[in-house]
Amino acid sequence: MVAVGFRVREVALAAPVTAVEGGLDSSDDQYLGEHHVYTPHRAGLPPLGRYVRELWKRRQFVVELARAELKAQNWDTVFGQVWLVLNPLFNAGVYLLLRVVLSNAPLKHGYLVHLIGGIFVYTYVTSVISQATGSVVGGGRLIMNTAFPRLLLPVTQIVIAFFRFLPTLPVLALLILLTLRGDVGWPIVLAVPVFILMTLTAAGLGFISAALQVYFRDWRQLLPYLLRLMLYLSPVLYFPSEASHAIRRILRVNPLAGMFDAWSTCIVRSEVPGWHVWAESLFWSLGFFLVGSLMFMSRERDFAVRI
Repeated sequence: MVAVGFRVREVALAAPVTAVEGGLDSSDDQYLGEHHVYTPHRAGLPPLGRYVRELWKRRQFVVELARAELKAQNWDTVFGQVWLVLNPLFNAGVYLLLRVVLSNAPLKHGYLVHLIGGIFVYTYVTSVISQATGSVVGGGRLIMNTAFPRLLLPVTQIVIAFFRFLPTLPVLALLILLTLRGDVGWPIVLAVPVFILMTLTAAGLGFISAALQVYFRDWRQLLPYLLRLMLYLSPVLYFPSEASHAIRRILRVNPLAGMFDAWSTCIVRSEVPGWHVWAESLFWSLGFFLVGSLMFMSRERDFAVRI
């Protein structure tokens, strides 16, 4: 079993009493008997091989927990799945209105697919990060009463976000067929590895954010603003070529910007992203995933006394 997350010291707070009024001894009195004192555990990584094996052994736990939460969110109902599509479509409609009506900018070929496809995957990425953020604090009772690798909690939220993303795929496929039928080619399948790289990046950021939320409870209040800023500083609402010079400089250092651009390149233009885009995306995704995982695992034994 994996360590529960805190040390337990047995402390005798009073000398043993053989008899008290009413015939009770120390074992019957909660104030005189043996006590457990919980103290924070020092940060440190568990044995990684054993930890990964424990994670894999509990994969059914992730499935059942995700299924229960999805059912509570009405994911398995028609109206629940319709809303999962309508919500990002409404957001895309607002941005489209701002572009067409207020800015009076012409729509380039493929922009509708670029915008809606980008909003769909942006919603997925932000759902992974935001839901993973609250997973540890929200699972306080489970953490206090059960011994298991705590990384299962944010991983469950990633699974939930993925299943909530699935209903948007048929809508995106239909939109591509209606607007870009003659431009669809085999490179569109490369959107799958791009999506995987996005998932790894979002997972790593979610692990980091979940750990921060345990120590700084106001972190979740700040997170939505940071995620909204990420939308504006990524090529989701616009093509990279349309960005100002200042925004282009930010896009060069924004880890997710290249992945969003590669996603659009695959589904809109059906072209293969450049090798440098793949290299940068792989570097950032693996980097965030490893750093986030190690940071989370090194602190998880301290979570029980922080919640």
